[in-house]
Amino acid sequence: MSEQRPTDVDLEDLLTIDEVLEKWPGKFTDNMLRTAIARDELGYVRVGRHKKLTKTLLNDYLSRRLVKPCQAKGVEHPSSNSAGIGSTESPESPQSIDTGMSPELRELAAEALIQRRLNKPSSSSPSSSPGTQRPIRKLPKAS
Repeated sequence: MSEQRPTDVDLEDLLTIDEVLEKWPGKFTDNMLRTAIARDELGYVRVGRHKKLTKTLLNDYLSRRLVKPCQAKGVEHPSSNSAGIGSTESPESPQSIDTGMSPELRELAAEALIQRRLNKPSSSSPSSSPGTQRPIRKLPKAS
């Protein structure tokens, strides 16, 4: 008698997508399962031309989709849903992003962006010919 390996599949456990949908109504959709199979997110057993699923494969797929809540240390959550609306504990967002450009280069880039937006024809006005727009001043090369 041979010993059963963990990768062996019991033929009694093989289910078609329709059987899965019937056995667990509301837990899966046909599109969800077919998309997951196509994206290699859900394993299957090929039997002839058919793709069969098992409870183990479905559980593995669901466990990878599990989203756990974030538990910040030392932060107490109020019991009331209406308490504490707004977040005073979140860090202040930065007012600018460091791009590594010199102040002069940053100013030239901002000027070029403003010129581009000012020269862009609006969708309600008749289209202007490309020659009527002012040229944009070229930025100096970074040294």
